[in-house]
Amino acid sequence: MAEAKKTNYGNESISSLKGADRVRKRPGVIFGSDGLEGCEHAVFEILSNSIDEAREALREQAPELFETVGNMAFRNDLSLWEQAGQRLTRGGAVDRAVREMRKRATGDILNLTRTMGFSFPTGSVPARRAFTAALNSALTQTVSGTVSYQQACANAVRLLTQSGLRHIDYKNGVKPRQIEFARLNLTHTVMSKRHLRSLVERGIVDGWDDPRMPTLCGLRRRGYTAESILDFIGRIGVSKANSLVDIRLLESCIREELNGKAPRRICVAHPVKVVIDNYPADKTEYFTLPNNPNDPDAGSREVPFTKTLYIDAEDFSEVPPPKFFRLKPEGEVRLMGAYIVKCGEIVKNPDGTVKEIHCTADLETGNGTPADGRKIKGTIHWLSAEYAVDTTLVLYDHLFTLENVADMPEGKTYDDYISPDSAVRIDHAKLEPAAAGARAGEKFQFVRTGYFAVDTKNPNTFNRIVGLKDGYKA
Repeated sequence: MAEAKKTNYGNESISSLKGADRVRKRPGVIFGSDGLEGCEHAVFEILSNSIDEAREALREQAPELFETVGNMAFRNDLSLWEQAGQRLTRGGAVDRAVREMRKRATGDILNLTRTMGFSFPTGSVPARRAFTAALNSALTQTVSGTVSYQQACANAVRLLTQSGLRHIDYKNGVKPRQIEFARLNLTHTVMSKRHLRSLVERGIVDGWDDPRMPTLCGLRRRGYTAESILDFIGRIGVSKANSLVDIRLLESCIREELNGKAPRRICVAHPVKVVIDNYPADKTEYFTLPNNPNDPDAGSREVPFTKTLYIDAEDFSEVPPPKFFRLKPEGEVRLMGAYIVKCGEIVKNPDGTVKEIHCTADLETGNGTPADGRKIKGTIHWLSAEYAVDTTLVLYDHLFTLENVADMPEGKTYDDYISPDSAVRIDHAKLEPAAAGARAGEKFQFVRTGYFAVDTKNPNTFNRIVGLKDGYKA
């Protein structure tokens, strides 16, 4: 049996009020308008009483045709419908009925009473007012949360009945039912397409696929996977009431997934040069680091070690705060997977910033703990200055500083709350060679930094998906 086609009634119908599911079964035919449910079903069924007005239109505009058609006005008679379409002033719905009958040719009574255009063939003011009042009442009460959706449907039916239209008689006493769910709202972002479009058109974001946008293409470009999004949707479920979901739950989902899957790489965002004074200048040594400590099957990689290294500026402090266990004057720290080093001379630039740090390495600690058993509390990541490659990082964060953008103070606009730190670009970051040839979309955990994905639009650019720290508790 050939697959039946669903009807598109064009501009004269309201597509949002038409169901897509099949309700009444006919051989080889699916009537899209048969899928109306809930309040919409009741509204259109009640408005089908305007068939009487259609007959009156025939009586007034084509009396001889009315005498021929009579009570059989809605039988599947193409010739009669073609005549009616030519004679009626508002014949759009009739013309459409003819086209549909030609396509379907079921020989059955044609179900036309639920199309918006045919419900008002003569421009019935009472019917239009009843429809508008009932639908507005139902939708307003539902959106505002003052009543449940089912109660709003009942109110709409009662209002239409009071307007003078006959009450609907449901087949077999079974009333149609529709469950209305609330829209997904996330903190620190806006889900309205109108406002998102404004951000795009005014150049505030880099298109619909900007990694800060709550669009699927934006999430993909940022590095979110389909599995993490489905996990997020499965956790929050659905709700009939308006609610606000903490975006940190979505971040937690991708963080959990990538923690077990993403290979580890080293990236130094703010490089500071470190010179190991007691290490040979012409020597290159390789240390083995795991690709993923949580997955032994992921294997390992070799990271080169030379006399001159890079560490992150955040891992050094001349005047360290309490409990600062990273590199500091006369302090010791372990280079991740390599030697323990002790800070010595600090060389500065004319403006007072640190140019380079001279250290001495305990060359006996490359494969384990010191021989004297001393404890080293701090571990920092590093890269060989000779082998590291330049890259660009974009640290994406929340688009808006306001947690609930729907709760905006009067007189303010979305522009007032766009976060200046929503996209921080870092040029000339240093990356280990193993990640230099990564493909677009490939994801990594940059150790001690966060999860990153290779940007799909800009070469040699990594977008931060999410940080490592998870402050969210479900």
